[in-house]
Amino acid sequence: MGWLRDNWLDAVIFVLFALVVAGVVLFLTGVNPFARPPASPAQATPAQTPPPASQTPPQTPTTANPPVQVIPVLPKAPSETSPPTPAPAATQPTPASPSPAATQTPRPAPATGSWRVAVGAFSDAANANRLADSLRAQGYAVQLEPAGSVTRVVLGPFPSEERARAVAQGLSQYETRVYRGTVPTNPPSSMNNASRYLQVGAFRNSASAEALVSQLKAAGYPVVLAREGELIRVRVGPLSEDRLEATKSALRGLGLSPLEVR
Repeated sequence: MGWLRDNWLDAVIFVLFALVVAGVVLFLTGVNPFARPPASPAQATPAQTPPPASQTPPQTPTTANPPVQVIPVLPKAPSETSPPTPAPAATQPTPASPSPAATQTPRPAPATGSWRVAVGAFSDAANANRLADSLRAQGYAVQLEPAGSVTRVVLGPFPSEERARAVAQGLSQYETRVYRGTVPTNPPSSMNNASRYLQVGAFRNSASAEALVSQLKAAGYPVVLAREGELIRVRVGPLSEDRLEATKSALRGLGLSPLEVR
């Protein structure tokens, strides 16, 4: 003990050196004196056994499901449903619905028959011409006829009274009259039969006809219009026998060439 008391520093250094050498040896040999002993295999196996038990049951239904016999049936189903494709063609009759609507709106009828529809009569021939242009733009067959001192706007002729009345109903905003022949039934007093007229011009352009109408009305002449095909005929009248020759001379003085018509 006296030696240890006198040489304790050397003893400590020796112990430390011995520990370092022992640590190097353990490191090189891979021995870890502080590691816990591994768990016994008997304890590890029971924890691992349940998972395979849980996995095995889902495999059994999958093996039962593989007989997918629906797959061969599916290609047959489209082949059977493909023939009924013509069925949509049966739904195409829907466009036929507009046809009744089209029949309800009277449109121009063939220029045959003897039934007519009088839409109006105007003392101002320019107003009659404007109405005729408006109806013609809608597709109606329009005629301008002199009726006494007024110009009558007439639609037709139509092949039957039913067709003429259908057209008149579509123009209920006007005072329409359905008649047969050349004179409407129960005409107003202003629509009496004309005696004689002097035709002073025929135009394809309605604006040119209205310009001549304005010139004649400014001179104090009664003017009516008559339409035959594409020509608008400007006529002065009706005139009595005693005024006929005097009116002819006056119109020639305006540079016009009057032609007597009835």
